[in-house]
Amino acid sequence: GVAGAGALVADGGVPGVDDQIVFTRFQDVGGPAPSSHYRGLRYGANIVSATTVLRNAVVEFGGRVNADPNRGAVEVLAGSAPVIVDSIVRESFNYGLYAQAGAGSGASAWFDGNQLTANGRAPINIGSDEVSTLGPNLDLLANVEDRVYVRGSLVTRANATWNNYGVPYYLSSDISVRGGSTMTITPGTELRFAPTGRLRVSTNGEDGTLVAAGTPEAPIRMLADSGTWNGVHLDDRIQSGTVLRNVRIEGYGSGVNGGLRVDNPSNPGDRIAIVENCLLQSSEAGSTGVYLADNARVSSFENNVIDVDALSVSASMGGFDDVLGASNTYEAPLRVRGSAVAGRNLFWDKPIASDASTQPIRPSGNVSVTDGSLNIQAGNRIEMPLNGTVTMTNSQLVVSGTGSEPVLFEPAAGVDYWNRIRLRGTGSTGASSILHAVLQAAGSSPGTAAGTTRAAITVET
Repeated sequence: GVAGAGALVADGGVPGVDDQIVFTRFQDVGGPAPSSHYRGLRYGANIVSATTVLRNAVVEFGGRVNADPNRGAVEVLAGSAPVIVDSIVRESFNYGLYAQAGAGSGASAWFDGNQLTANGRAPINIGSDEVSTLGPNLDLLANVEDRVYVRGSLVTRANATWNNYGVPYYLSSDISVRGGSTMTITPGTELRFAPTGRLRVSTNGEDGTLVAAGTPEAPIRMLADSGTWNGVHLDDRIQSGTVLRNVRIEGYGSGVNGGLRVDNPSNPGDRIAIVENCLLQSSEAGSTGVYLADNARVSSFENNVIDVDALSVSASMGGFDDVLGASNTYEAPLRVRGSAVAGRNLFWDKPIASDASTQPIRPSGNVSVTDGSLNIQAGNRIEMPLNGTVTMTNSQLVVSGTGSEPVLFEPAAGVDYWNRIRLRGTGSTGASSILHAVLQAAGSSPGTAAGTTRAAITVET
């Protein structure tokens, strides 16, 4: 199938029953064992006959074309999908299988039940949109590089499942799930990204869905192959069904907003992503766990561990309580970006670290609620910015401290004072109450003269 339509039918029958067909290097009868490699099997672009099959065969000592390292003992060009099953590819000079972009078929298991072993590089080198065409039953161990080398950046097939073969995927660039694709990552799968790589879902204004559902026994891991990577980015058109469950997002850098970033939904108010039983971990100085852009929210955020250097969470008022829950563990402070919300009932749990200490909540500016409510639970520590104000307009403020766990409002580090709690109008959702709270260094600058609007708490009609 190089210059015209052709078929290779090498059908060795049933493995373990019939005799294998072997493709190997030439050796003279009685001569010394050869040490060189040959090119291997090459299936041409778009012109391989549908009858082509390689079954119960061995392809060994192939994969060499001059000094070109991007070769395989079995090469499949774009548009070709030869049936290669129940076979062994071993001792290639380079890769076992090298599949061009556009190779393979999503309609049938064209490459399945094979063993690729003892090859000079990785067992498979394949395009990002072709990974999901590989069958689920592949043995890829005992190569010089035990990994699936993935080229390219797009995942666009309608149903793109990345199977766990017991070796990691190496992603040589960013991966973008778009074009309406649903990318499913099976339990136990490991994705290793090149430095600064990122997994992006829904890009270029196109829909995308990520289903990364591991198990407690077989979590999914996403990390850098070396250095740091840029984490997971759920863009504005992620679709219902997007889930990260039992996923470990590890070793990302501080040059991105967060290890998990969720952008504003294209349909305002949508809460789509489910994030449960996940680990977000980075020891790099300045790293952030979860970043919700502007009006972004999530559907569920439970039983997660956020182990980072700088901020566990950075979110605006509207989405902050979505990622603040008693079931999560926060190893760094949380930032609520100063903003205003209307018509919402907000609930601030106490963020707890693994040592049972309380992590502070740090507003970056004023906190304002209109026609809603804000309930702050016992034991919270709110570190207010310089001259920062909590303003409730026709809203209910409930500060639910206790004698043993008061709610503490205090200036942020390096700040002399904060302004006040300001209750304006009626509490449309109920009367405000402030119980067992400590308002430290509030009211105004210590150098300012006393005034009626310079109290720690002001009540206005």
